[in-house]
Amino acid sequence: MSQELYSFENAKMHITAATIIPPIYYVEVSGVTGSLNPTINLVNTGAIENGYLVLEVLGEDGVATGSMNYSRSIDVSEVKNTLGVVVKGANNKEVKLEWSDVNQLSSTATTGLFHLPLQSESSLFGAPILHLQLTVDSVNNKVSGGATVTQPLAKPVVCTSHVTGNLIYETVLAPGKSMIRIDLTGYPVIHWPAEAGVGPVILKNFSAMIIFDENWNNGTVHYQYATSTGWVKESQKIFVKK
Repeated sequence: MSQELYSFENAKMHITAATIIPPIYYVEVSGVTGSLNPTINLVNTGAIENGYLVLEVLGEDGVATGSMNYSRSIDVSEVKNTLGVVVKGANNKEVKLEWSDVNQLSSTATTGLFHLPLQSESSLFGAPILHLQLTVDSVNNKVSGGATVTQPLAKPVVCTSHVTGNLIYETVLAPGKSMIRIDLTGYPVIHWPAEAGVGPVILKNFSAMIIFDENWNNGTVHYQYATSTGWVKESQKIFVKK
C-alpha cells in the first residue's frame, strides 16, 4: 500500500547552525497515530507553491491496533527567493513556516567561522570556573581554542589547555527536542622550539562535553582537568559570554 497524506499535530523549524552558509533548516512534525506500528515520513516534494517549499507528511497505519506518539524531521536547504515551507497533512491541514521566523545563532555567524566565548557558573562558593575561547568552523563542524580553569586561590589559574574537538547536532528522545553538543580534548600549552626537532609526548590535561539547547540559551558542561594531585571532575551550567 502506498503512503498517503497523514495527520499531524505540530510543526516547527529552526536553523541548523553547523551549515549557516548556506542555511539549512531543520523541520519537524509530531502527532498521534491510530496504530502501534505506523510508517510515517516527512518528505520534501521539491514543489514550490506561492513562494513556499512544499513538505508532505506521508504515512500508513501499522497492523497492530492502539495509538502512539510520533515525531519525524528532515533538513531542508533554503531555496533562493522562497519564503519558507508549507507542511501538508491529511484533512487538508497546512502549516506555513517562515525562514524569517527562525532565530539565528548569532548576528556575526555568517561566514562559517565564528568566535564562541563560553563561561561556566556554579552556585557553590569557591567552585572552579571554566573559561573557553573557541573558534567554530561551522562548515566542517570542528572546534579549537583555549580553555582556562580558575579558582579563588592564591594562584587563581589551576589549568590551561589548548583544546580541539567536534560540533555535533543531536535529536534526543523527547519529541521536538534537539541539542547542540561540543566534545573537547585539551593538552598543555608547550612552546617547543622549531629547531629542536620532534617534541615530547604530551598527555592530555583536559576534556569536556558541552550540551546546549538548539538556540544556545541553556547549557551544561561536564568537564575534568588535571592537577598536581590528580584529576578533578565538575558538572556546571555554562553560557555564551556577550
